[in-house]
Amino acid sequence: MSNEEQYNIINENRSNKIGFGYAPAHITCIFEIHNTDPDPLKCGSRGLGFCINKGVSTYVIIKKKIRSKIDVFFNGVNITGETTKTTIEELIGKTKAQIQVFSFSELPLSQGFGLSGAGALSTAIALNSALKLELDYGKLVNSAHKAEIINKSGLGDVIAQANGGVVFRMREGGYNFSKIRKINFVPQNSEVVISILGKTLETSKIISNKLKIQKINSIGKKSLDRFNRSLSMKELSISIKDLTRQSFKFATETGLIDKHVLMVIDKIHDKGLGYSSMVMLGNAIFSIGDTDKIKKLCSVFGQTMHCKIEPGQAPINLKLG
Repeated sequence: MSNEEQYNIINENRSNKIGFGYAPAHITCIFEIHNTDPDPLKCGSRGLGFCINKGVSTYVIIKKKIRSKIDVFFNGVNITGETTKTTIEELIGKTKAQIQVFSFSELPLSQGFGLSGAGALSTAIALNSALKLELDYGKLVNSAHKAEIINKSGLGDVIAQANGGVVFRMREGGYNFSKIRKINFVPQNSEVVISILGKTLETSKIISNKLKIQKINSIGKKSLDRFNRSLSMKELSISIKDLTRQSFKFATETGLIDKHVLMVIDKIHDKGLGYSSMVMLGNAIFSIGDTDKIKKLCSVFGQTMHCKIEPGQAPINLKLG
């Protein structure tokens, strides 16, 4: 989001209630689906992934009007934003309000970066600020997690985004239901190249397909159990290289990876530039190694940028005015 866009939103809404929130994007490396419990807060996924220092910045504007209406904008475009709308309804119930949500990100929707979760969580934080709800952090996280499960837009991103860094989700569920471990990663200043290589993917179609769930869960459980056994109780750590290699093995064995995406990854590996894997669930990849050479190669095939692993700072809530 540019400084001009931020200034315009604040300047045009001086007479309205306004709140701001931010949550990081999240890249899933390995996962296992658990979404059959009737309680959404007990559903989600086991998994292993990391947050990056790019994400979603959200402004929530509360208009001084009686009728109830929620409009959601992503990078200036009016979208359906069902997960965000459900989050708001979870927090304010039947309270009458005209609400505008403006979310901004450098990253695209529906490419595996957990933006529906980041959008929902940043909205919850911003709404809490705008209306001075004074809700605790767990309530905000659970409203976003529940909205993801209900709308089938994600499974475990919100819990990871609520903690930041590299997160091992040992048990599925919302805040106080799930069980996680924060994992130290080396090297700490690792640069990650991300590349968008194809059309968007609808998460709901994959996490609702019984045959795909069975295959994902069979391979995911073995991968995650193996990782769990490898963890030292004294030092919970993993190298980014090993994490990427494990992720690539999972992506290929499950068949989730697209042929074109695999072709680009193979080029990175064959040229010895580093290690790469699929961003799940999307037609995008993340890579580590020779950042400049990987960026040059990938930019031929699609939008490419670099980032770093977000070290673990929780999503933020800024007071305006």
